[in-house]
Amino acid sequence: MPPRTFTLTKPHMTGDDVRSFQDELNSRFAGWEIDRIVVPDGDYGRETRDAARQVCRALGLDHATEHGVTPDVRIKVRHPENRTAMEIERSESGAIRSYRARLRRRFASHVEIAPGANLPDRPISKVTLDFVGRVSRRCHRTIVVTTGTNHDKFTVDGNVSDHFSGHAVDIGMAANGGTDDGPVGDVIMAAALIEAGFTKADAKAKAAGGGLFNAQRDGMRIQCIWKTNVGGNHHNHVHIGVRPL
Repeated sequence: MPPRTFTLTKPHMTGDDVRSFQDELNSRFAGWEIDRIVVPDGDYGRETRDAARQVCRALGLDHATEHGVTPDVRIKVRHPENRTAMEIERSESGAIRSYRARLRRRFASHVEIAPGANLPDRPISKVTLDFVGRVSRRCHRTIVVTTGTNHDKFTVDGNVSDHFSGHAVDIGMAANGGTDDGPVGDVIMAAALIEAGFTKADAKAKAAGGGLFNAQRDGMRIQCIWKTNVGGNHHNHVHIGVRPL
C-alpha cells in the first residue's frame, strides 16, 4: 500500500503508520523539552491531528497540514534536515521560538502535594508522581494530591495499600475545585485512563460511569478508581495507583 496522507476522517484512519508518526511527534516534543505526549495508539484522531499541527508549526512548516499530513511532510518531521532553507530559517525565528516556549508552558505539569498528604520521610515514588504529572499535562490543570503515603497500611479489603509503599495518590475533589462525583473528577479520571492506555472515547465513558479499572503499560500496573464504593468511598476523590510490575 502506498504511503497515505493523514486526515481527520470518520471513522478515524488507523494503522502502524499512524503509530509510527505518533512516536515521531513525541520525539519532536521531547527534543524541545515540551511535555506533550500523544498516546501511540495508531488512531489518527483530533489529538494526533492537533499535535501534528503544533509540531509542523514549530518546525517552520507553515500551512503544511492544511490538506492533511502528506508523506512528504512526515519525512520532514522525521528528518528535519530535509526542510528547505526558508523553513529552517523560519523555525529559528523569534516568533517560532516564542511559539515553542508557549507550548512548553502550556504542557508543563503542575502537581502539588498538600500538607499532611505524606508520612514523614516517606515520599510518593517517582514513577507514580511522573504518571500524575502526565495526567496534569493532559487535562491542563494543577493537580493537588491530598493523600499520598499518609494512609493506612491495609485497604478495606485487607490488602497492603499502594499508598503505604508510595505507589498511589488520592486527588480530593474539595482541594481540586471539584465536587463529589462531579465533572472535575471526570476530567482527571479520563486523563488518567488515557495515560493508562485506554482510548479517549472509552476513557471518557468509563470516567462518566465510574468504577475501578486496572491496566498494564510500559512495565507498570496502573489502577484508577472514581465514583464507586469498591475498595472504599471513591466518590470524593480520584485514586491513581502506579507501580512496577
